[in-house]
Amino acid sequence: MSEKPITFEGNNTDLMAIIGAITAAMTLFSCGTMGFGFYCMPCIPGFFGLIGLLTAHEATDPQRTQLLSWISLGVTFLFVALIGMFILLYFLFIALAIAAGN
Repeated sequence: MSEKPITFEGNNTDLMAIIGAITAAMTLFSCGTMGFGFYCMPCIPGFFGLIGLLTAHEATDPQRTQLLSWISLGVTFLFVALIGMFILLYFLFIALAIAAGN
């Protein structure tokens, strides 16, 4: 079995630079869309989690990649479920307000 090549090697300073670049990209995305990008934010981790899960066999540490991908998908599901619940409760409240007004 041949060793997989190291695709990224770094220390805490490199990690902070990557986190800074990701934060800058998220800020640019949210500000560049005049705030409408925030509506996509719960779906973005799910998209990347799905890609990570489907390509985990190519990762340097497949188990870690699968774990992080499942966490990402779980958080996405949680937020989408909460958003759906709040939308449903909103329409239920409106329907009850209309019914009580009659």
